[in-house]
Amino acid sequence: MSIKYTVNKFINEENNKLVGLECTNGTGTSFIIDKRIPLVDGTSDAIYVQKAYDLSREEINEWVTSSSVTGMVFNPEDSTLSGAD
Repeated sequence: MSIKYTVNKFINEENNKLVGLECTNGTGTSFIIDKRIPLVDGTSDAIYVQKAYDLSREEINEWVTSSSVTGMVFNPEDSTLSGAD
């Protein structure tokens, strides 16, 4: 399943950068997660986002797993799941 990652927060807070990621799957379902990354002189914006993603990866993977059947159709006659109609 393909996930699109959109930065929805990028704010300096005292000694941290607050980075928010909106993760959207192919069915349009979203998961939003924020991480605080310590500010370091010379760190690029992309590195802050990469660090936020790295710290969020486990929670994102849990969301992907838990939503993997959302939108699928269950057939109780043969206990199968299929794509949405």
